[in-house]
Parts: sequence; structure tokens; C-alpha cells
Amino acid sequence: MQTFLTRAAAVVLVMAFCQGPGARAAAPPPQSQPTLRDNAAARRGRAEAALGRRLRQLNYNGTALDAFARVAKELATTVEPKWELLEAAGITKDHPVTLKFANVRGSAALAAILKQAGGDTELCCYADDRGTIVVTTRADYVSRETVDRRYDVTDLMRGPKATPQKPGQVVVLIKDTVDPKSWDTAGGTPGKIKYENGEKKVTQTRQAHRAIELLLDQLRQTEGLPVPKPKS
Repeated sequence: MQTFLTRAAAVVLVMAFCQGPGARAAAPPPQSQPTLRDNAAARRGRAEAALGRRLRQLNYNGTALDAFARVAKELATTVEPKWELLEAAGITKDHPVTLKFANVRGSAALAAILKQAGGDTELCCYADDRGTIVVTTRADYVSRETVDRRYDVTDLMRGPKATPQKPGQVVVLIKDTVDPKSWDTAGGTPGKIKYENGEKKVTQTRQAHRAIELLLDQLRQTEGLPVPKPKS
């Protein structure tokens, strides 16, 4: 099931003008330069790709500080723990960590460190606009990474398997599948869904939004509906 965000694709219309004899050829338009937003998205994407890389083998027994550095080296990326926040939550740099992995993704290796170092404190990691993988508390993660997005699901309402209950069914499916404990109906944060005129306004973290997009795309495939092309 995969997602369709209501993002309008930018359309560039290039018009050619005929010129009379002797007229000078028009200079080609300057190529557009990547915007700061485009560059930030590219950097974030590279860091997320690093999280998806597989580590052939990782055997480590030492401190949390060195464990993060070891995984960063193996993934050829930067891992930046927010030690001020982590230490305030009782997680120290010298907390003992033991890792023994073979052929696991970088995200799984970091999750193991977070679980061992965090104890009862929920820790999170995410890729930021600098291209850095940040390790922090869940409260800080939610405050920085929560965004509102609208999802057009009118095609699912009209599809061959559509039913009057479908809008509610889609909401339940999302909440049951994507970070279930994070929704307001489960007493969590920051997840909220409001249904408006065939669209869902969803408040969630960026990572959760990506999971929602995949889920809705998969649902469209199951229903035999076209899957919208991702924004380039």
C-alpha cells in the first residue's frame, strides 16, 4: 500500500519565439540552481541511505560513545548524539554496550545501541538537513521532526473495492501499522488524523509520514488503482 501526498508537481513551460532574418539568436536561459531546500533534502536523503546500508559484521564491547563512533565509521556517515539531552535523561557516554551483528542494516545496529543505552528512556535517531544522523530523546525528536501533511485518498473512496466504511478503515489501518503507540487515540504523541473532504490531514514525524506513503501505495496496488509517481 503506498501513499499519495497532495504535492503539486512544478511544471516548467518553455516558449520558443521565431525571429526574423538578421535577428540575434536568443541566449539560452540560465540553468536553475539547486535551492537550499533541495540541497537539504539531498543531504537528508544521503544520511537516510546510510541507515539502510548493511554491516557485514560488527563485534563490539565498550562504551556508548565509542559504539556510536564505530557504527558511524562503518556506515561512512556522521552520527551525532545530543549528549546534553541524553545525560539529562540518565544516559552517559561510558554506558556499556555490546554489539554482535552480521549482515544487518545500520538502522538496526543503532537501534540496538539505543535500546542498551536508553534502558527505560526511549531514544530515537533521525537524519537531519545537514546529512547527520542525530541521536536524541523521543521528546526532542518529536518536537523537531513533527510535520503536518495532507493525503488525497479520494481514489480509494471511489475504487472498485470502495465501501461506505472505507475512510474509517484506512485510518484504522494507518494507526495499527505505523508506529501504533504514537497516535493520540492510543495516548501517544504526536500522531493525529483529521479527515476533511476526501483528504487526511496527518500530524506525524517525517519517518512516520514515509511509512504512511508506502502503506497507501501498497493499498492502491491491492485495490488495482494507479500509484501516484513520487515527487521528483
